[in-house]
Amino acid sequence: MTIEIRHRYSGEVIFTATGATTIAEAVVMAVTAGANLYGASLDGASLENVKGLAYQIPQEGELIVWKAVKGGVCKLRVPPEAKRTATPIGRKCRAEWVEVLEAPEDGRGLHDSSVIYRAGEIVRPDKYDPDPRLQCTHGIHFFQTKEEAEAYR
Repeated sequence: MTIEIRHRYSGEVIFTATGATTIAEAVVMAVTAGANLYGASLDGASLENVKGLAYQIPQEGELIVWKAVKGGVCKLRVPPEAKRTATPIGRKCRAEWVEVLEAPEDGRGLHDSSVIYRAGEIVRPDKYDPDPRLQCTHGIHFFQTKEEAEAYR
């Protein structure tokens, strides 16, 4: 069986998984092959308990990460006790809450300017969604590298 993973808006084929019998298997094949699944439509995919689908970020310990904001880029700390997730379809990650280590003068969020990132403060989202199938959902979004956060702006 062949499963095509398509872009959710354009319908363009992003990856063709020959031999896959489920969307989850197709995603594992795509991630293993290094495919960029940004914007992929994974509607109906059940990725729970999928073997071979590695998270992009450690699930334990402290993380130092980067977030794009209106005035530049913030340096954030994801504490060990904060939940965090990443998706197999892109490099953007998210956390349950973060501590702001460094922030530019204009630390307003790009997508929600009511959220302001200030050095020394804790920032919490309205809620946190741990579902790894969704890239844009509730949580504090971040990147693992400063370069990725700068490019996102």
